[in-house]
Amino acid sequence: MADNGIQTLDIFNKMQNFPPLNVTEQRNVGRSWCAWKQNFLSFLQKEDAKEIYKNQWTIILLMLIGPDGKKVYKNLFPNTQTKDLGTVLLKLDMFFIFGFKEKQKSESIDQYIDCLMLAALASNHSDPVNIVKEKIIKDIKNYNFTEKVFIQSEGENLESYLQSLDLDKITLFWKQCEKLTLQRNHEVTQTQPFSDLSLIEMECVRCGTCHSRNRCPAYGLQCDNCKGYNHFTNKCKGKYVSNCTKCGMSHVQSRCHAFGQTCVKCGKINHFSWLCKIPFVKNCLRCGKDHAISMCPAQGHTCSRCNKPNHFEEKCLSK
Repeated sequence: MADNGIQTLDIFNKMQNFPPLNVTEQRNVGRSWCAWKQNFLSFLQKEDAKEIYKNQWTIILLMLIGPDGKKVYKNLFPNTQTKDLGTVLLKLDMFFIFGFKEKQKSESIDQYIDCLMLAALASNHSDPVNIVKEKIIKDIKNYNFTEKVFIQSEGENLESYLQSLDLDKITLFWKQCEKLTLQRNHEVTQTQPFSDLSLIEMECVRCGTCHSRNRCPAYGLQCDNCKGYNHFTNKCKGKYVSNCTKCGMSHVQSRCHAFGQTCVKCGKINHFSWLCKIPFVKNCLRCGKDHAISMCPAQGHTCSRCNKPNHFEEKCLSK
């Protein structure tokens, strides 16, 4: 007992000179943490080689880690119950090395793992592959696709199942998760009630903004270009005609002023008489009148003298 008391006093005295963790002025927080952790583990191995105080190792860590480390510990472990040293070191590893990093939507899982691996290597972690694996397992547990796709199949043993895999197989597992989640989301979209589609926002061709269905800001407004309604002028699809050959004015193609008008010269519609392009015949040889070339009144008439069509008797040339 006396020897244990002396050893305890000796450890306590040596703890007084142990430098605390300092990450406030360091560029690479992960490297500073890994260096401090290695010194701490070496200290335990040297001063408590027989693991007499193994149950107190977490307490010793909190006594040595300093204010920066204690603050992080309280955030990671809000309750006051002391955790196993291995669990504490693992969580501190992931916090100081990876921080709050998460996979971005535009980032593939392979790119994400490469980024994590670079961070682990830059921090001089003793086992970068394993710490990246732990980070990926943590992300899988937190992602929504895990709960919806795989929790039911793997049950409560999901974490132990992932722990049994190497990093490459966990990567394949992640890709399978993403694939099945996309398939399920596609199925949900296909079976979504029509009424729900009104909540989807998309770029409107009438106003150019994104809004839900039946919420167009251009509704009821008149276009200055085509004089139509329910779209902005800068989104007008109407083609503009300058010096129209049918009415002589400039307008949108579908808004010709001569539309529906009957030409008094040729009898046809959709152009004004003064812009009629049909040739005009004076003193027609078939009927003796003036008219458009396509409007001869003798057209279809059968002459009673020669029994031939398309001319009147008074203009018949038969002897």
